[in-house]
Amino acid sequence: MCGTNNQCGVLDFSNNLFSGTLDLSNLVAPSITTLDLSYNRFTDFQLSNLPASLQNLTLSNNQFSGELQLTNLSPSLQALDLSSNQFSGVPDLTKLPAYILTLDLRNNKFCGGSTLTPVTCTQLLLDPAVKCAFAYNGASLVTFPTC
Repeated sequence: MCGTNNQCGVLDFSNNLFSGTLDLSNLVAPSITTLDLSYNRFTDFQLSNLPASLQNLTLSNNQFSGELQLTNLSPSLQALDLSSNQFSGVPDLTKLPAYILTLDLRNNKFCGGSTLTPVTCTQLLLDPAVKCAFAYNGASLVTFPTC
């Protein structure tokens, strides 16, 4: 619910027929903490310029595809759900901020190699075929199945 002066804590736009490119740079909700845009038909998005207060972002069950880029995330973002899309390749998790508490990448089409990430395996929700192991200095090595 939104109050006066755009004071929204939770915005739920799930289960609509929204489509096209998702651009949150013009979102006027300075106090939003949770945004759910799951079960729509978005095909592209930018994760830069997220509201500074945003802690939980759910983009699952859309039509995002291609390689996943996780750079310039808001420092307040704690949970990011990108599950059940069509992402492919090996996601670059090297620049994933260590403050992320949960990153859900299940049910995508990732394959073809390995990547280091500064977060622990317990912070990542991955498909059973994806292997995650402690590497060094708190980093983890994530290995995706061959294509």
